[in-house]
Amino acid sequence: HNYTEQLAVVNSMSNVLKEHPNIRLLIIDSVAFHFRHDFDNMAKRTRLLSGHAQALNLLASKYSLAVVVTNQMTTKIKTDVGNKMNSVSYLVPALGESWSHAITSRVVLSQTEQTHRIKIKSKRRDHENGKDVYENITEDVIIRQASLVKSPSKQQKTISFIVVQAGIRQIPTKSKKRNEHQHTTASETSDSKKRKSS
Repeated sequence: HNYTEQLAVVNSMSNVLKEHPNIRLLIIDSVAFHFRHDFDNMAKRTRLLSGHAQALNLLASKYSLAVVVTNQMTTKIKTDVGNKMNSVSYLVPALGESWSHAITSRVVLSQTEQTHRIKIKSKRRDHENGKDVYENITEDVIIRQASLVKSPSKQQKTISFIVVQAGIRQIPTKSKKRNEHQHTTASETSDSKKRKSS
């Protein structure tokens, strides 16, 4: 496959959506792959990506469709002009600024070095009794983050989540727990004062 086929598939999606009007989600994973490896002419790449984004936006608007595309990340190295030995590397979206301006909303997914302990019910076969045995075990899962960095109607925000067998689950923040605890304590104190004064 190459970028030409990717563009052709998107351009033919209108016919598919007419035949299947119940489709409400289109996912391209990833939109960046073919455009990263098949191009020497960056001006042509930018022009084609702009048209690609316009075609996807038109599909979303015309057919009430949610379009989700994944971009890739690449490492960019910034060197200090005064000291070339002093360089800093950081991650940036692979398709550059032109693509970031073409999309409506942007969410950055990342993986942290922290883990969250969960309790899960594990099933194993007891061959002696011929029955399934269920056990409660604990497991450490990697904490991931989703950061909303661009939206026409929402503020920027980052949430933590985990991926488990049952799906995606959000992790309550410590500050939220602490605020809830402080709120409860304050309410109890207020109630006790009322009881004393009555």
